Amino acid sequence: METIHSDILREDRDLLIYTPPDYATSAIRYPVGYLIDADDHFHYTTGAIRLLVDNNLIPPLIVVGIRNTDRVRDLLPYGDKNMQKSMPTSGGGENFLRFMKEELMPQIDKRYRNQPYRILIGHSFGGVMAVYSFLYEPALFQASLVIDPSLFWNDEALVKQAAAYFETPKPVNHFMYLTVNNADSYSVAACWSLAHNLWRNDPSESETPGVGVEVHPIDGVTHGTILFRSVYDGLQAFFQDWQIPNMGQIVEEGGISGVDRFYETLSKKYGFTIPASELSVSRAGSILLALKRNPEAVVVFERLVQSFPESVDALNAVGDGYQRLGNLEQAKSYYERAVAKAE
Repeated sequence: METIHSDILREDRDLLIYTPPDYATSAIRYPVGYLIDADDHFHYTTGAIRLLVDNNLIPPLIVVGIRNTDRVRDLLPYGDKNMQKSMPTSGGGENFLRFMKEELMPQIDKRYRNQPYRILIGHSFGGVMAVYSFLYEPALFQASLVIDPSLFWNDEALVKQAAAYFETPKPVNHFMYLTVNNADSYSVAACWSLAHNLWRNDPSESETPGVGVEVHPIDGVTHGTILFRSVYDGLQAFFQDWQIPNMGQIVEEGGISGVDRFYETLSKKYGFTIPASELSVSRAGSILLALKRNPEAVVVFERLVQSFPESVDALNAVGDGYQRLGNLEQAKSYYERAVAKAE
């Protein structure tokens, strides 16, 4: 756990930080997910991320979990006359957004190797903050995962404000993924209204900066259990192009260069440099072996170890490759290195 002092909020704030397993042994920079309500949601959110990363469905992420002090104050940008007695501290959302922008993010940028791609994850009142952040600081995050948001707050003020979002030009790329408990008809209607207000007024076309909004009602969940499904599905939606389609064909036609070209295209889409993943390089080597293009396969396997020198899986993959080539001495060498790393 880390602590940051906020002059804006006039208090210390505790953070829960997750870094990818190879963070300490690599020079890679990572996208960052900012998680509201980390007290409740940190561990299964990072668990879902680890599962998706291990299956090469999304990139590794740094997660910054923000623990609460006064949740009602921080996450609700306005008071609500109908809730004033039960939630008298509401209305501090503007300061919380300033805290994230002016104090928290600069510190994370200094302390961690991150890419200029940020995702905000918010549930319930945290979903209200995620929508508010998008409407008033649209460039602060590149994607928002808005989970069963409490859009009823202050007579659906944010839904109404969304209708005026494009009255001034906003050349921003942003993907908002909204999930909602399908059993709650009021919340479903509010989420669709928010999305329609943005769709109706978005002047952008494909290939130009604009706003992508998806609404996903989910069955078989409650307000309290919807988050895991939402994180699992939403992150895959943000990175839906992450896996290489037709990997065998790409490698057969272009070798490892075909894989590199795929990641160059991916980098342009997301706005930061994305190197070929360990799994993709390993698979390319195996495909080249199957095609009996052994010299190319050796080059790819050597690159795998150079790019991921601390990876036990990479060392094992190279050992497997040399074994299939009949070079048992080289295979043994890499297997021994893998065992040594694993100990």
